[in-house]
Amino acid sequence: MTSVGNGFRKFVTIVGICSSLQTIKLDVVSASEAVAQTPLYGLKKGRLLPCKAKSNCISTSSVTSVEKYSRPWEFTNPPIEEFQQIVKVLEDDPYLKVADKDDSKFYIRAEAKSAVPPTGIDDIELLLNDKDNIITYRSNSRDVVMAGSQVLGDAGSNRNRLDSIKRKLAVKEMGMTEDTEVFLKKNDQLSIFQRISAASQPSDINFVDNSVPEEKN
Repeated sequence: MTSVGNGFRKFVTIVGICSSLQTIKLDVVSASEAVAQTPLYGLKKGRLLPCKAKSNCISTSSVTSVEKYSRPWEFTNPPIEEFQQIVKVLEDDPYLKVADKDDSKFYIRAEAKSAVPPTGIDDIELLLNDKDNIITYRSNSRDVVMAGSQVLGDAGSNRNRLDSIKRKLAVKEMGMTEDTEVFLKKNDQLSIFQRISAASQPSDINFVDNSVPEEKN
């Protein structure tokens, strides 16, 4: 075979390899485009909407998703007084803009700038249940950034925002004791290596009878 023929075959091979290489394409997908005629927010049968499978979202209604579910908050104030406090917290937050409020249903929705994409909008909803004295909530990014078939995460932006609102309201998660909440907060502040190290330490608890050694004076 001539040198020209060899050169042509090498050229075809290189072109074939280059055409098979694909770069990761980031696409911003609107939630309304992804699922036609699906509401972005609001109530369904008196409850907040669950999160969609491919979304940056946290909701007390997403009971089947470990990543997107969060427990309701308990409150002890009279319902009307508690709802007024919720409204005040959202209205006083410079990063939130109250867009909808229904006093009769104890429902409020605010909007905020998304972390991902930065041009997007997040909807933050809170619904007070005056029968069970709990507050349900949902924080959802309307748009998502797709890297291939995967959703680009928001680095905890929605969850952190809800945690901030919870602290301002001075409420705690349903069924969560104060000691447990303090422990989890401290654990969240540890790095992955610190968590592994702490978990590998021997325990003082006797798991046969769950007894703990008495402290020495």
